[in-house]
Amino acid sequence: MPRGLWSPLLLLGFACAHAQPQPTSTPVTPSLPVLPLPRSSLAAVLAHRGDLELTAEQVDRLQVRDEELEREQVKLRAALEHRQHEAPARTGQQPGTGMGGSPGGRHRNSQRTNSATDAKPAVRSLEEQLDDADTRAYLGAEEAVLTEKQRDPAREIAEKYREDLYDQRDRAKQQKQ
Repeated sequence: MPRGLWSPLLLLGFACAHAQPQPTSTPVTPSLPVLPLPRSSLAAVLAHRGDLELTAEQVDRLQVRDEELEREQVKLRAALEHRQHEAPARTGQQPGTGMGGSPGGRHRNSQRTNSATDAKPAVRSLEEQLDDADTRAYLGAEEAVLTEKQRDPAREIAEKYREDLYDQRDRAKQQKQ
């Protein structure tokens, strides 16, 4: 063999000898990076102010409504946190009740009712409350601030934001499991 062919053959042989075998397990598909979402539907609309051709006055009014929404959401989170701290302190029995459930342990001859009117309404989750507040803020702004021409494209932006938010929440729940 001519001397010039040995070098490429040796390099090829060396490369093959040190090549990493491909794993036979299920390939892991890299997850797409989670892009930060705007904090609200209104913020999503504001991010598209140029596309929607919002005026300076409209931007100001939407920003004010978004700040009001933020304050409302802070209050909702604080109320939930307060309820969570308060709940462990409660016991199954009311203070001052005996074994019979009435003060002093005496049994009452009154009949217990289990009607739906006596039941307290179910507590909605924080996510539901935040979503409802976001929806109210967006719909109010849509009606009061946006023009007819801007409403449909803005609604599409808000709906896309909500879809992305729900998808992000689902991914987070799946990762916890």
